[in-house]
Amino acid sequence: MEQSDFVSTDTEESFSFLLSQAARAVARDLQARLHPYGVTPAQFNVLSCLWEDDALPANVLAERSGFDAPTITGILDRLERQELAVRRRGSDDRRVVLACLTERGSALRSALPEIVRAADQAALDGLDPERVALLRHALKQVIANLSSAPRR
Repeated sequence: MEQSDFVSTDTEESFSFLLSQAARAVARDLQARLHPYGVTPAQFNVLSCLWEDDALPANVLAERSGFDAPTITGILDRLERQELAVRRRGSDDRRVVLACLTERGSALRSALPEIVRAADQAALDGLDPERVALLRHALKQVIANLSSAPRR
């Protein structure tokens, strides 16, 4: 079967449309769940990286979180205003800017991951584990396909 055999020409059934709709629905739900904590999904992503490895250089944090440098700068600006993270100069190389958690940022680790797990569970409700595994695999393949594709 050729790829064109399962690519829909009906807009509402097209892969791009459905994936976009799903991404927006997941983002809206996650945003609503994180809102009481004053954290956005992007900020959660950055906090998660810092929970795993505090005091990361901004460029490493950008790479791990999947954001570009200007976006990381904006997220860190907001995290600093909320007193969830601070930026410090590296002790070995003062040119290096390290993103570090504050006590408040560290404390969110006890609540936020469970909230995100609940959001994932709600999004995947009704799918058996095999379908979830296939969906994860398929999404990773889509990301890989488009990450390596030349921009048009």
